[in-house]
Parts: sequence; structure tokens; C-alpha cells
Amino acid sequence: MINVERKTHGAIRGLSDEMDFFFDNMFQLGRPVMMPSKGVWYPPIDVLETDREYMVVVDIAGIRQEDVRLSYESGLLTIQGIRREIDYGTKRHYHIMEIDFGPFERKIKLPKDIDGDKINAVYKDGFLEIRLEKRPDTSGGTVTIEVE
Repeated sequence: MINVERKTHGAIRGLSDEMDFFFDNMFQLGRPVMMPSKGVWYPPIDVLETDREYMVVVDIAGIRQEDVRLSYESGLLTIQGIRREIDYGTKRHYHIMEIDFGPFERKIKLPKDIDGDKINAVYKDGFLEIRLEKRPDTSGGTVTIEVE
């Protein structure tokens, strides 16, 4: 079963990582920090499964590759990054503002049958595609054991 979480509470290390990320990027945002906003935003994702792998596709158009961080630990895939506001000049008046800017994060709980050495990520045309290969199934079936 795949569990997609928008927020995870209670993990001290996670909170520390988020605070470090916020302070590292706070002064690089085009929008004033005190401007009311939704805070961390959540890019849309698709999570797929085949016989051999899980695939996570994240819609993060307009984000530089170096502004994205990925980590995987014990079945939890964490995707973090920042979308910097576009500089339209000094004078502007928005009629509609629907594009999210600032830091984002998604946490996706996956089954633990993933081979941590076989995770691949590609960012192309605004989509981040993460492929997580499954470990061979070791449960069930007959295993021949040689006696020495």
C-alpha cells in the first residue's frame, strides 16, 4: 500500500531539515517573506506501480534542477525544493495569482521492497520522474540450499 502524506509531524530531524531549508532559501525568494501565503506548497504528483518498479512523477515546471532535493529512507521518499518567483519588473498588479512560489515538499510512503541502490531521477520538460526499482521477491517459492 502506498501512502502519500502532505505533512509529517513529530520528527525532530525532519523539523530541523525543514528549518535549515527555510533559512537557507528565505532571502532568495522574490516575494517578501512577511507576505501572506499558503507557506509550503504541494506540487501535484502521480504514483504508479509496475511489476518491476514504482514511479513517481512530480509536476515542478519552472524549477531549476539544482533547487530540488530528493531523499529515500526506510520506505519514505521525500521531495523538497523551491520555485523562485519570476521577476516581472518592479511595478505590477496581479488580477489572478495561482502559480505557487517558495519552498515545496512532498513525502510519499512506499512499501519497503525498494532497492535503495536502484533509484533513478530525471527532470525533463517540467516533470521530475523518479523510478524506484523493487527488490526481487524473496518471500515464497522454493529456494535450494546447498549443504557443504
